Amino acid sequence: LKLEGNPFDDDAAKAVADAIAKNDALVGNAIEVDDERVRGPVVAAQLKRMKALWDAEKGAYPALGAGAARDLLGKASAEGDLARTKAAVGGGADVAFSGYHNETGATTGRFTDSTAVHVAARNGHPGLVRFLVVGAGADADARDTDKDTGWTPCCWACFNDKPRAVRA
Repeated sequence: LKLEGNPFDDDAAKAVADAIAKNDALVGNAIEVDDERVRGPVVAAQLKRMKALWDAEKGAYPALGAGAARDLLGKASAEGDLARTKAAVGGGADVAFSGYHNETGATTGRFTDSTAVHVAARNGHPGLVRFLVVGAGADADARDTDKDTGWTPCCWACFNDKPRAVRA
């Protein structure tokens, strides 16, 4: 759905947003709506739906153990693998853990000072950023623990020219 100009008053914009939010075929593409009065409620509906789906789904994953879940989350975040990210979080990974390499997701070696959100944003995976923040409750404004930078996921996405991850 692409709206040209501003053909709607506030009531009509709200009605369009409500109609899109109730239609599974449209809700996934609703971010492309140009009118902010429509986009805001639609995006809010998308995020609410994502959180509700994850809350219902997360209990289906087996416990992995803290170390295995943590390592899986780092690698899956770097690779953009939503299924494995969900398995890691559902299996017990702590989304607030700040010890991943911001590019590879490894937990050993130098530069292991980022959260999974930093890793996903730095590598340009907006779907993972959205899931981690909205579904799993990760902090979108977390700062890495590097003593010289203290960058947020948004900073890493911008620095690495990943604008879609910033919009997530």
